Amino acid sequence: MSVENSFLRKLIETKEWETVLNKDITADYFSGANKRAFKWLSDFKVKYGELPDKETFKKHFPEVNLNIESPETVGYYCDELRRKIRHNKLVTTLEKIDNLINDRDVDKCYTLLESLISEVNSDFTFTEKVDLGANTEKRFQDYLVNKATGGMTGIPLGIYPLDKQTGGIKEVDLISFLAKSGVGKTFLLCIIASNLIKAGYKTLFLTKEMSPHQILKRVDAIMSGVSYSRLKDGALTNDEESIYKDYLENIAPKYASKLSIELIINGVAECAAKIDAYKPDIVLIDGGYLMSEGKDPEDWKAVLAVFKAFKIIALNRKIPIITTTQLTDKGNIAYATSLKQYCDGMWAMLQDEVQRAAKEVEIQTLKIRDGEWTPKFTMQFDFREMNYDVVYANFDDKKERTFKVDKPQTLKKLS
Repeated sequence: MSVENSFLRKLIETKEWETVLNKDITADYFSGANKRAFKWLSDFKVKYGELPDKETFKKHFPEVNLNIESPETVGYYCDELRRKIRHNKLVTTLEKIDNLINDRDVDKCYTLLESLISEVNSDFTFTEKVDLGANTEKRFQDYLVNKATGGMTGIPLGIYPLDKQTGGIKEVDLISFLAKSGVGKTFLLCIIASNLIKAGYKTLFLTKEMSPHQILKRVDAIMSGVSYSRLKDGALTNDEESIYKDYLENIAPKYASKLSIELIINGVAECAAKIDAYKPDIVLIDGGYLMSEGKDPEDWKAVLAVFKAFKIIALNRKIPIITTTQLTDKGNIAYATSLKQYCDGMWAMLQDEVQRAAKEVEIQTLKIRDGEWTPKFTMQFDFREMNYDVVYANFDDKKERTFKVDKPQTLKKLS
C-alpha cells in the first residue's frame, strides 16, 4: 500500500487541510507525481479557499492512483508519511555506514551515524493554538500567578537584570551568551548553575571546553564563598580552609543529585542522550559552538546548524537550554544575526582593556523574544575575592540613571 496515495485520497475525501497544516506536512514528504499533486492541492486551497473534489483532481493528475484503500484518518497518514521519511533516511544512511565499516573507516562511520540521529530527531512538529473565548478562568489564574511572583513565571537565574528582563527562563527557551575567549562565559554559567541548584532546580551542566573537575572546582568556590584563585593554587587562608572543609562536609551533600557536570566527547546527539538520561529541569551547555562535530568551530554556518538542533531538543523535551558560544573575528555579524532565528534570548559579554583591568564584564542584550528590553549592565568578575555582583545597570529614561543591586534576587522554585 502506498502511504502517499492513501493520504492523497483521504485528504480529497475529507478535505481536512487543517490537520495537514498542524502536522506540518509539506511537498518534501512526497515523490514524483505525488509531490506535484500535493503542491497543486496546496495552491488550489490558497486560490479557492477549499480543496477540489476527486473528479477535478483526476483530470489534472490521471497518473496518480486513488483507487486504493484509505480506512484510517488523515492524521494517521500524516504520521505514516513522517515514519516513511525516517525509514528512508535510516536505510540510506545505514547502507553508507555498512560500506564505511567494511572499509574500516570508523571515524567517518561514527560522524555519519551521529548526523543521522540528529537529522531524524529534527523531524518534529510544534504547534500551538489559542481561542479568544476559551480557557478564560485559567488565563485569570495565570495572571494571579504573575501578580504573586512579580512576573517571575519562569526559572530565575539569580542575576537581577536578567530576571527582571525575562521574568525567568521558560520551558522550550534557548538562551545564548556570546563572548570572545577569556571574557568569562564559563564562570557565568557556573554562577547561574550555583543559583539554580540553591533554588532547588535539577541542573545538567554539559561541557566540551573544560573537564568536569575544573567546572566543579569553580562551582565549589562560588557555593562556599572561598577564593577560586587561591583554591586552585592550594593557597587558601586558614579561615577559608575551615569554610571550605565545612562546605564539603555539611553543605555540598545537601545538593546531591541536583547538579550533574558531564563531559561531551562528540556533539549534539550525545547532548540529547545525556538530557534524556538525567531528566533535568534546565540544561547549561558550555561551548555550544564546539558541538559541530567534524566541522570547523569557527564556521558560523556549522554552528548555526548546532543551535537549530539545540532548539529542537528544547522543543521536543520541553526543557530550557542555556548555552555559551564564542565570538571570533571571523563572520561575527552574520554569525550573531543568524543565531537570532533560533534563540529566544541572546546576550553579548563585552570587555575592553579598561574593564579587564577593573575585573568587570559588560552584558548587552542582543535579542529578547518575550520580555522587557533593558539596556546593558555591568557585573564585577573578580574571582580572587569572589565578587561577581551586578555593579550597575543603565536606564535611559530621558535622563540616564544608575542603580546598585546589592544581592541577586531571592530565588524560589515555583510550584
